[in-house]
Amino acid sequence: MTIAIPTLDGQVSAHFGKTRDFTLFSISDDRQVTGTRTVINPVHDHNQLGDMLKQNGVDLVICGGMGQGARDKLAAVGILVLGGVTGDIHQVVSSYLDGILQPTGTGQCNCGGHHHA
Repeated sequence: MTIAIPTLDGQVSAHFGKTRDFTLFSISDDRQVTGTRTVINPVHDHNQLGDMLKQNGVDLVICGGMGQGARDKLAAVGILVLGGVTGDIHQVVSSYLDGILQPTGTGQCNCGGHHHA
């Protein structure tokens, strides 16, 4: 399994589509982190992010806020989303793997002022 987290200064980025970097965590069958790598967001386009993440083997995105359009695009390529999450990315992944991660909200983008494709 591969988990992607939009990242800003080691924290879960508040806005999925505007993040500069995604941190990808490789997870073994026994739910251990076996590696991490950073992928730069080259597109800043909700329509293309799903394809880019899928090409990088991502199965799950853990994020802060995300518009419905982006959620739909990820679902269309088979990527699950856990939104409304904040905090240090390493602690977030540990909490998810331990089964205790609880989203803090809906994960919907409430930033206004722009259109989500």
